[in-house]
Amino acid sequence: MDGILSQYEVKLKKLLEKFLDPDFQIRNDVYINTLFSHLSGQHDKERHIETKNSDYRVPVIFITSYHLEKCIWKVGAATQIPDIVLDCDKILICIYFLQLFMLKLVVVPPPELKQLGVAVMKLINHRMLAKQHIIFLKLCHYTDYMWTFVLPNITQPISEDDLLKLELQLLPLQILPVVIVTFKHCSIIAKDFDNDDMRDIFITKLFKTMNEQTTRLCYQWKNIVMAEEEIFSMAQQSLMLIMTYRKYYSKNRAIIIFQSCIYAFKDIINTLKDGRTTAEIFYQNSAYLISLINCLSTFINEHEITWTESVETMCVLNATLDFLSLSRWSTRVVIEALKLLNLSISKYMSPNLALLIDKTQDSALDQIGPLLINKLHDMNWEIRDSALEILITISTFACSKFPSFQRVIIDSDLITLVVSMAVSDSESFVRASAIKCLQEMIKVNDFWNPILIQQQLPEKMIQMLNEETEAIVRTEAACLVKCIYEHQSFPVEMMDDVYKTMVSAATTDLHWEVKTNALDFWCKVILNHLQNQGMIDGRFPDVTFSKEHKKIVTLTEKEIKYRLSKVLYQLSQSGCLGVFVAAMQDDCDLEVMKTAAEKMKKIAKFFNLYNMDKVYTCSKSPTTPSHVSTSQKLNPPIHPSTLNTPPITPRMDYSDEVIDQIVQSSDINLLTNVYNPSDEVSTRPKFNTHVVEVTREAFLSVLHSDLDAIVNEKTKWLQNIDDLNSLLDDMLKCYNGDVNSMDCY
Repeated sequence: MDGILSQYEVKLKKLLEKFLDPDFQIRNDVYINTLFSHLSGQHDKERHIETKNSDYRVPVIFITSYHLEKCIWKVGAATQIPDIVLDCDKILICIYFLQLFMLKLVVVPPPELKQLGVAVMKLINHRMLAKQHIIFLKLCHYTDYMWTFVLPNITQPISEDDLLKLELQLLPLQILPVVIVTFKHCSIIAKDFDNDDMRDIFITKLFKTMNEQTTRLCYQWKNIVMAEEEIFSMAQQSLMLIMTYRKYYSKNRAIIIFQSCIYAFKDIINTLKDGRTTAEIFYQNSAYLISLINCLSTFINEHEITWTESVETMCVLNATLDFLSLSRWSTRVVIEALKLLNLSISKYMSPNLALLIDKTQDSALDQIGPLLINKLHDMNWEIRDSALEILITISTFACSKFPSFQRVIIDSDLITLVVSMAVSDSESFVRASAIKCLQEMIKVNDFWNPILIQQQLPEKMIQMLNEETEAIVRTEAACLVKCIYEHQSFPVEMMDDVYKTMVSAATTDLHWEVKTNALDFWCKVILNHLQNQGMIDGRFPDVTFSKEHKKIVTLTEKEIKYRLSKVLYQLSQSGCLGVFVAAMQDDCDLEVMKTAAEKMKKIAKFFNLYNMDKVYTCSKSPTTPSHVSTSQKLNPPIHPSTLNTPPITPRMDYSDEVIDQIVQSSDINLLTNVYNPSDEVSTRPKFNTHVVEVTREAFLSVLHSDLDAIVNEKTKWLQNIDDLNSLLDDMLKCYNGDVNSMDCY
């Protein structure tokens, strides 16, 4: 062990001599990081302090014998390169915390904590007086960062009076540039806060977290920041550092940052509304506003700040609406403000209170409708898309959580506008977002009937699935068709078109997400057919009411099998069974195959409950091919009451039917169909919707096969398709063939 220590000592001594060389003027991260690693014992990306065997003999040698702290101070004073100064200061911070960490005491004595605080504050104060503002802010955050790694190693809780919450003392220094912006450019003075009781409570709480030394340092820092010309740049840098280190913040610190930012945001809005300052300076510094609003949204979302923890949350909605009512903001600022508005609606609307509200006049909600109409007509598609995100949230709440939003949407005629955007907006992302909004709107009966029915929404979605060129729009359209089928109902006369379109979407569409959404639709179709046959909560009850016979029927094993066979027959007629079998074919996308396999396993589990391993028939039928044409009708299931009577079902051969159609058509009509195709040209190629119809026997055979093995085989094939050996095999097979296509060159 002593030999190892000697090697470390020699290497680190040479490294330190190299680092302290006066001619060393070029920053070298290798030296800095290596020295830092050996001092703190940290080697991973997160810079955790290693505590293996609690052996700190190597750091002790350099901290005590070589006066490392003094040497690093000299290096920092000698260089003018900001990056090297910052690296030296980080090493000093590490030394201070490492000295505390090496005590290995269960209870850290107050003198040691005070010594740590004095050393850190001395370094920070030195950088502040040297007007190295960015280094000053980064050191404050880096001190917080180091403290998060030292604190878990102190097993005994430390008294707050002794600790004085070092991270809370540094927090006012970190957030002060943001506060000073409003003092300097919003004509805010201390007397303006005399009648603001809530802010007075916040300021009092903030001062209680600071000791005398920190308070004095804050006043000095305030004077320096006030004299800074590029205060917006400094405040933006402060917000960026807060966002970078936010994962190390406790809940209490996150609340203080949120309160500071919301007060700064409100001060800007109030002074612009009152005309006490010109808006031009904020238009020119829109990057600062973007960072401020983004910081608010992030801390609200990630730290789940509620009104019980901060009453300031109750004003976020009104403040954001007032901000958006001001004109001339840049596109990015408006988008960030719309995101904050969406978050405030979803987080700070009390459901219990909302259910008692029937009117929205003279409230913030009354402004939402006109605001959304304005933003949905904006020339920038990102603003329209962000406005639709808000409308999606409102539509979701309008169903049950906040019914008053129904009147807001209807009075502003937003439904008609959203349907129009879903069909004709120039940007595909906006069309997709509009369809997402409609997926929530159709759940509200007052929206569906009569507004959405009058807009012919089902017909438009079917047309969109057949003609839309953008996959993202077809994906949402397929999901909307599924939602309509689940929550409302299609007109009876449309069902054939709906089934044909969804068969095409599930089997011939070029995008896998469209196919998986179509499979979700067909799962709803299966569930609906089973429920029509009496299934409740995933099982058949002992008795049920038969709509067919108008009486209560006991569901025996034969009766249940008959009903399941009837469901399979109906699903086969609609093309549902063929869709799932096609989804398991080799030429299908892997994600589609996985989705189909998972859904078919659930269906198989249900069928196994009733031993449905074959179709329920009265007698053995002639051998039938696995696939028959859609024009050929399959034999319906035979009811148990007619088991003694052999079924007689007249059938017409498919070829005879085709011949009869040709005979009945005149020659001129046939020629017309050939040489005069329809003048209507679709922007998307028409796929053949007449897919083969799978028999019930064939579906049950696939259903009881090893679906996981099929998916695994497909997965392995896809993994090997790009393999070099596979490519060489294909080339050799081509070369060894009778005809070598490469000879032509």
